[in-house]
Amino acid sequence: MFGNLFGKKSSAQHKDDQVWKTAAACFRGIGAEAVKSAKAGRSVAVVCLTNSAFEAVDAVLAPHQPVHCRDLFGRDALRAALARSGTITIALSGSLPADPPAATFPLDILVYGHHASRAADDSIRRFADHLGAQVTLAFHVSLEDTLLKPFVASIVPMLEQLGLKEDEALSHAFVTRAIQNCQSP
Repeated sequence: MFGNLFGKKSSAQHKDDQVWKTAAACFRGIGAEAVKSAKAGRSVAVVCLTNSAFEAVDAVLAPHQPVHCRDLFGRDALRAALARSGTITIALSGSLPADPPAATFPLDILVYGHHASRAADDSIRRFADHLGAQVTLAFHVSLEDTLLKPFVASIVPMLEQLGLKEDEALSHAFVTRAIQNCQSP
């Protein structure tokens, strides 16, 4: 109530992290989720932290002709794509505008990987929150990610005992907090 009185904007819905066994499975999972959301009429922005991740996501989504935003010059294309329902955009995290317009359609932001610094991930969270309540944000990581290396020895045997398949993601609030605790502030 106080937020509405004093003009506080509604923030995005933050989902628990999706942890995949391999990077290849993670890319396929992001691709499948992006296509499913776009077919449902939602705009989709896949945010990558590195050029190599950008290329891998682009290879998975190439048949769906995604809009590309690699640098500051692609921001206008990004803004335009976010304003159309059913579009898929691939963007490098450094190219996200600081002042995006509020989302006019439901929007899913899928982030490949986590940065070693929580502050870098927080900038993506602020971007999503600025877009408004119609936005869903989810981070996707694989056990091959350098940030998760300390957990691999203890997690993989447990996942195998649980019967987790390669193309299934592990998602839980406990996992999300554990990953955030590994990041430097």
